[in-house]
Amino acid sequence: MKKYLSAILLLIILVSSFLPCAISASAEENKSFNWSLEEETLTISGTGTVFFGTGLPWDYPWYESSYKTLIIEEGITDIGDNAFTDANYLKNITLPKSLKTIGDKSFYNCKSLEAVVLPEDLEVIADFAFANGSALKEVTLGKKIKTIGSYAFSVCMNLEEIELPKSLETIGNRAFFKCSKLERVVAYENITQIGAKAFHYTALYNNKSNWTNGALYIGNYLIRAHSNEKQVVKEGTTLIAEEAMQSTTVKEIIIPSSVKFINDRAFMQCHKVKNLTIPDSVTTIGKDLFCLRSSSSENGLFVKYKGESYYLKGSEWNEKLNGLIKFQNKYYYIKNGKLSKETTVVKYKDEWFYVENGIWNDNFTGTYKSYYIENGKSKNKVTSTTTTESIISSAPQESQSEDTRTEEGTHSAGQPTNDKNTASDEKPQKERSINILIITVFSILLLGLTIFTVILLKKRKTR
Repeated sequence: MKKYLSAILLLIILVSSFLPCAISASAEENKSFNWSLEEETLTISGTGTVFFGTGLPWDYPWYESSYKTLIIEEGITDIGDNAFTDANYLKNITLPKSLKTIGDKSFYNCKSLEAVVLPEDLEVIADFAFANGSALKEVTLGKKIKTIGSYAFSVCMNLEEIELPKSLETIGNRAFFKCSKLERVVAYENITQIGAKAFHYTALYNNKSNWTNGALYIGNYLIRAHSNEKQVVKEGTTLIAEEAMQSTTVKEIIIPSSVKFINDRAFMQCHKVKNLTIPDSVTTIGKDLFCLRSSSSENGLFVKYKGESYYLKGSEWNEKLNGLIKFQNKYYYIKNGKLSKETTVVKYKDEWFYVENGIWNDNFTGTYKSYYIENGKSKNKVTSTTTTESIISSAPQESQSEDTRTEEGTHSAGQPTNDKNTASDEKPQKERSINILIITVFSILLLGLTIFTVILLKKRKTR
């Protein structure tokens, strides 16, 4: 009996010792690339994604190695997050044509890297990919790049020029922030999103001669404007970037019919603007257009777009707002968040106001239907119209969803975002799933063996 129990216990110990080996082997089997480090050259070959562990810098076995040359061979499609972060000695990189994505911080803080030629089929340069590359002077972008992520080339202080490909659609926040020598930027027509401060504090930005009437343009894109009274966006402009007019004292903004895209928070904290006309040419309007404006009644705003006048109380539009509002010493009849086009009478407090096309007419004196109106008001109860209370004195109403806003034409759904579920994440997720399955199976086996042993021990005691 003792020999039998000893054999079971030995089996449990063997299974336990095998468990981490099995997990390690599973991870190794799912890794479809190989690497070698010889004579200051790191070479990576295989297929799929270059990724280790959880994607932290120290998860990669070559972290803190003194390699100066990196060669990634054909077949690799994605470089995982942090793959070559802090490679302080890296000077030369060769990337394959098969590469599609460069992940977050892939080459972050590579302070010896001077030049980069990106492959033709590359589509995504993720956030912080080459940030803090203090020696980086030349970057050649591939012809199929669609996205340059936030901070992708920020603080690359020796970068002097960049030609953005015609395929490019999105530039993230602060993508070239503080590239202090960046004087020349070539941009083409397909960009639909330029993030906040994407080119702030570059040589191009800091040179006052590049500004026209208080505005900085790159190609046909308005990057930043700060006129004091009136901002006239120049003809031919197709895009107004995120936070382009943030915190300016401008009172009037004129947008030409050439504009197609107005990005998020474009007029952030522009407290003095009372009326804005958005031309019908605009197809996409970003969220939080007037973000952080005061919600007091004097900071209301009418935005005219495609035949409708939308009333924003502060920075938000609420499709559920209904009633008479006081705005710039006048009264307006709002229905479903928009200026009504009706001619009717509307109750406000204890009086009825006569409105024409939604605007109170205080000059009208006479009879409207069966009611007598004097100076635009009547104290007679009007039973044939809808009674609505002032929205000024009522509690804030619930805002509508962004999808609804999109249908009404004041907010666009589906703004471009940096999708983190890229190919660089799929393989590690699969590895983790397999590891979890293996751990579960062996845990159940160990538990069963342990219970069986305990039962045998109890039986032996009872005997």
